[in-house]
Amino acid sequence: MRADLDDDAWPGLGSPDLVWASASMHHMARPGRALRTVHAALAPGGLFAVVELAGHPRFLPENAPEDLTALDRLLDTGGPHSVLRRDDLTVRTERTVWAARRT
Repeated sequence: MRADLDDDAWPGLGSPDLVWASASMHHMARPGRALRTVHAALAPGGLFAVVELAGHPRFLPENAPEDLTALDRLLDTGGPHSVLRRDDLTVRTERTVWAARRT
């Protein structure tokens, strides 16, 4: 079931065995309220899993200089070193998973 966890009135969840929130908690206006509401709704032994980015994604290779001149070259869409002309860029990101079981 999909639900807007910032809404005051949640849909009837019953007593779920699993609630999964992926890349959503950082968008919530009141995450503490959402955590309490989910905890109260979980069935005994139910699991609440939260998946969030561990940091901002990286799009540059490890050896890319971190100075303003290098950044200017990368962002110059008409230049020969523009990110638009590079074939060595990859997206790197990490996610952290928290899991809590209701006793």
